[in-house]
Formats: sequence, C-alpha cells, structure tokens
Amino acid sequence: MSLQAVDSDPLMSPDYEDVDINNNNIDNNINNKDSEIENPTLNDDTEGSFKNIDIEYPNKPNLLQSAGNQIDCSFITPPEPNVKRLLRSTNINSIEEYGIDIKSKVHCCDLLDNIFNHDNYNDYFIEITQAEKINDFFGSSYIIYTIQTIRKQDHEVLFETKRRYSEFDMLQKHLIARFPTLIIPPIPGKSNLIEYATGSGKNQKDTMVEKRKRMLQTFLNRLRKHPVLCCMHIIHLFIQQGAQWSSKQDIIDLKEGTNKIVSCIDEPRLVIIKDKLNLCLKYITAMYNIQSEACKNLQDLSVLYSNSGEIYNCWSMEKDPYAPILDQFRKTGETLYTKLQTALQNMETYIIDTLVQYIKYIEIALNVCKVYRNKYLRFQQISQQLENKRNYLKHMENENAHEPSYEPTGSIGIENNILRFRSTINSFIDNDPIVTRQNNISSTKDFINQLEGDQESQLSILAIASLQVDTDIQRFEKERKDDFINIFKQYALIHRDIDAYQYELWSSIKSQISNK
Repeated sequence: MSLQAVDSDPLMSPDYEDVDINNNNIDNNINNKDSEIENPTLNDDTEGSFKNIDIEYPNKPNLLQSAGNQIDCSFITPPEPNVKRLLRSTNINSIEEYGIDIKSKVHCCDLLDNIFNHDNYNDYFIEITQAEKINDFFGSSYIIYTIQTIRKQDHEVLFETKRRYSEFDMLQKHLIARFPTLIIPPIPGKSNLIEYATGSGKNQKDTMVEKRKRMLQTFLNRLRKHPVLCCMHIIHLFIQQGAQWSSKQDIIDLKEGTNKIVSCIDEPRLVIIKDKLNLCLKYITAMYNIQSEACKNLQDLSVLYSNSGEIYNCWSMEKDPYAPILDQFRKTGETLYTKLQTALQNMETYIIDTLVQYIKYIEIALNVCKVYRNKYLRFQQISQQLENKRNYLKHMENENAHEPSYEPTGSIGIENNILRFRSTINSFIDNDPIVTRQNNISSTKDFINQLEGDQESQLSILAIASLQVDTDIQRFEKERKDDFINIFKQYALIHRDIDAYQYELWSSIKSQISNK
C-alpha cells in the first residue's frame, strides 16, 4: 500500500459519465452549449399558447421553451474548473470498494440472503405502521414505533417489532462510531418528540408524528440499501422482535483491510469536496425555505376556499335568482379545499421531508470530511516528526568534535542547537561523552523505528478512510441525484394535477352557468 497524490475529487463533475478525461477542449464545449441555451429555437405554432405543454415529456418537439432558458447564468454559478478527472473506476455497490475485508463478511443470519441482499432491495420494504404514546409506571411518557418488514410480492409481514426513538438514536450513533468515514443516514430531531410526549403542541401532534414515522422509515430503508451497512448484523437484529440488538455478544462485526494501492485524498482535494458540499447545502436550504413558504401559501389558499364556500352557502339561502350558481361556488370551495389539502400532504411527503433529510445528510457528510482531515493531519504529523528525527540522527552520526557541524535552519536547527548545548553540558559531567553520544544515537534509532511503525499503521488507517470517503461520496451523489429527480417530478405532478383539476372544475361551472 502506498500513498499517492491525486488531481481531482469525486464531486468535480455533476455527472461522472459525461466527463471525457482526454478532451482538452472542455471550454469550447461549454461555450457551444451556452450558445444553444441563449438562442433557443421556438416553433411558431406554439407562440402565445401553453395548452400543448406536456410535463411528462419535456423534450417533445414543438413545445414552448421556458423564458428562463434565455437567462445568462454565468454570473450566478461559476463554471467548473477545467481539470482532468483521475477517479478510479468504482463499483459503489461492492463492499470491497469500501476497504472491507470480504473474508470478514460471515453469514450471520438468513436475512443477509434476502431482505438485506442488495440485489433483492426492491423485493422487500420496511414500514413503520404505527406510533403510539406509552405511559410507564413512573408517570413519564414516550413514543414507541411499530416496525414491519414486508415482502412486496404477497404483502406478507415477515417481522414485526416495536422500538423507541432512543433506540433509533443509539443505532445511528453506534454506526457513526463504527464507521466515522461513512455517510450514515440521518434521523429526525428529538425536540418535537419530547413536546408530543409531554402533551404540548397537541394541535400539531398528528402531523408531527406522521412526519417522524416517515423519516425513521426512510432511515431504516437507507441502511438496508447501503452496501456496507446492510451487512451489519446489529441492523438485522434491530428489526426482529425480542432480539437484544445492543448486546455485544450478538454483534458480528466487519473487519477493514485492503491490498489495493490507494491514492489518498489530499488537503486541496478535500477542500474542493467540502466546498461542493457547502454549496449544495446552501441551495438545498434555500429550496427548503421556498417550498415551506409555498406550502404555507397553499394552506392559506385552501382555508380561503373553505371560508368562501361557507359564505356562498349562506348567500344561496337568500332565495336569490342566482342561488343555484352560488351553491355551485359553495361546492367548488369545499372541493378545492380538499384537493389543496391532499396536495399539501404530498408536498410534505415527497418534497419537504426529503429536503430536511438532505440538509441533515450533508451535515453528516461534512463531519465525515472533518474526521478524514484529522486522520490526514495525524499522518502528516507523524511523517514530519519522522523526517526530523532522521535528519537529527544523520547529524549526530556525521558530527565531528573538531570541526563545526552543519546547522540546519528552522525548527530542526533549533532542536539540534538545544541538543548540542545539552551534549556540551553533559561533556563536562560525563566521564565518557562518546558513550553518551552513542546512547543518544541508539535511543534515536529506537524512536525512529517506533515512528516508522506508527507511520505504517496510520497510512493503513488513512488508506481505508480514503477508500470509504471516496466511494461513499460517489454513492451519496448518485443517491442524491436520483432523489432530486424524483422531487422535481413529484413537484411537477402535484402542481399539474392542481391546475388540471381547477381547469376542469371551473370549465364545468362555466358550462352550467351558460346553459341557464
């Protein structure tokens, strides 16, 4: 195993497959794409009309392009650096790519062959079906979650158990402590859970509990999807009833080790990764704030429709000649209230929840970078100390009592001056300064041997950490890309359904009014 420098990082490109490392004209390609964006071709038949737009097929020809495509974004987002990508070819679904010794992957239980087999991920799912408030004998309250493991084919419940929030928290902390350089999925915060357990915030408790159920359910399914974490027997025990999952004798661990030549992530590359994550966190946080405001506006609009329905109902009872029309408006207000409430629930489930999870997810990823940096600095510290001791040993071996010796500058020179002064003092005390010098040389050699062992050990730790960070960052990016494609799709579907429903509803009312 050797330490090698690298030129790039796994986040330098938003899409790894589109990067051509042999292409020296990347800037030209970007300029060509910009020119296409700035001059979109519009079909004359689509000008002034939005009736034929199909959200499901945005690339379909003869559709009106968004005016936003003509905006020059060069001053909003800086272009990617023109660097060549030298990432190793990585199978993010292989446990060996994470520096895990494949021989340590023992057959802990049958769950490893089916539910927690990566190839069978879509054949099963874990669902939290219920959350109930429990009062103990001491008068305190807590929430307990019912976890079911279900086979999709026949919807058979294979396992069912109940866990407290504190157990979820303990499981996540154990995984973070065991794999500090892996991006462990997040769990929801605890503050609101305490409010619910104590009875405060009662009006919003049902919504809050449902949200916590969804996020904890996502946490378990993300663990099941991760190629390393799915092999942890502690997770297999967590979903089984009566299993003492936190007992040490029941935990079958994985051992780390690799024979690969690893190009460890250096400081400049780590800075680029952190900058990318911080930029992503900034945009996701902004998106969360916008979508939260949109949900608030939809909630206000739904209440407005509900109130208007009540007003139209009272008005229609006045026996006015247009009472039937007012009654139709009453029904419309009630119907739109129900439709908007459904849309709000879908936005919370598919958009808001995912954004909240990824804010926490990226914070965990940034902490992983911090842990790796500490390991990297520790390796540098040992290497620098080893170099200093080797230079000092060389100086002592070449020292001549009759000639002035070479005095290096910097911290090494200061250290040597101090040691030379100490040697001079000892020469007045010791009967045999030559023996003293030889003893110093011997002790320095022993210390160098110890540092060499520490360096080799730290290099092995750093290599495993680099493998895990490199591979898990790529896995995280792919997972984030897939999840956000689903977010955008769900967002489009939700608003398309609202607009289509309102169009049909108001068109029907218009036809009824016209026939009267």
